[in-house]
Amino acid sequence: MTNDLLAAGLTRAEKNARYVEHVDRAMRKNPRVVVCKFLDFVDNALSLHHSMDAGFITRQATKYAPLEPLFLARFDDRAVLELFGQGVVDEVRRALAGSRLREFAAAAPAS
Repeated sequence: MTNDLLAAGLTRAEKNARYVEHVDRAMRKNPRVVVCKFLDFVDNALSLHHSMDAGFITRQATKYAPLEPLFLARFDDRAVLELFGQGVVDEVRRALAGSRLREFAAAAPAS
């Protein structure tokens, strides 16, 4: 679950890109990792609307929004479907469809 150590001096965008690569790489190794990563994602990303800090919401949404298509792709994988079951996969798709991450990320100033 832990992110790789990153070199000092990376921009936020570079850190976010490395984070997405880390999550994607980890999820491809084992379908059980998808479970852990998705639960972590739900806790960190899909609950952002509860925060009162607009800057925090925007920063985190910008970090997490690129993971949505990765999760959708992983939930198409037969091994992941067998692990979760169709009902859970359908709920995941509904949760991601109702996510406001893209909306929150769109509020980020252009870099």
